[in-house]
Amino acid sequence: MAAFVAWDWARRTPLLATRAVEVTGARRLDEATVRAAAAIEPGVNLFAIDVAAAEARIAELPGVRRAHVVRHLPGRVTIILEEREPYALVNAGGLQWVDADGYLVAADARPGAIGLPILTGIGTPAAGTAPPSDGLRAGLAVLHALQRASARLAARVSEVDLSRAHGPVLYLVEGVEVRLGTDGWPDRLARLDGVLGDLDARGERVASIDLRFRDQVVLTPHSPAPGAGPGRAAAVAGRRRAPGDAATLATPASAGLERR
Repeated sequence: MAAFVAWDWARRTPLLATRAVEVTGARRLDEATVRAAAAIEPGVNLFAIDVAAAEARIAELPGVRRAHVVRHLPGRVTIILEEREPYALVNAGGLQWVDADGYLVAADARPGAIGLPILTGIGTPAAGTAPPSDGLRAGLAVLHALQRASARLAARVSEVDLSRAHGPVLYLVEGVEVRLGTDGWPDRLARLDGVLGDLDARGERVASIDLRFRDQVVLTPHSPAPGAGPGRAAAVAGRRRAPGDAATLATPASAGLERR
């Protein structure tokens, strides 16, 4: 009975009222936003605070990996944040940063300031603790495979389009479309690195590279518009081929290469 009375007094006494709510670990998030999500009102008794509920509300904020709410006698609360680290950009009605696991971090205020290809064709990333979509997970898997394959190759890819039924499509900075296939991405990317090195060595330009076949790489030659000036030729080189574009008759070539 004495313990119950003491606990009831502790939960009611104004001596243990919340006087300060501190936020630590916030580097990108605004502290006022974090306090608003915690919803810990000044004057509320420390022991009346639902710590688990406050942590869950803060965790729903974009960019928060986890949060801890700590009570300090006699009247102070500390919110300890662990923020998510930006890893890749998703273009879905605007550029959105996601972390390496696919969780939303924040909108990008500096478009173009990235070190990896932009992911497209997967919709807007879910905020808070909602799990990433299958398409976003696939895009991140391609990025991880790119980084492991070659830093040179990763720097050469500007976009990964995940809207195609036949698997991810890469767009190189020079406008080349690369059809990657639905699986075995590390091996296919290693093959792509070798093919690009061979093309560069021979000074050959192509419009597309198809890696979907087990023992064959299909190349579509680049053919700029007749009479086009340098500006027009660059625009044609950068134009993306729509799925199902007509191609010329395929002709076998050495080393598993086939030119269309």
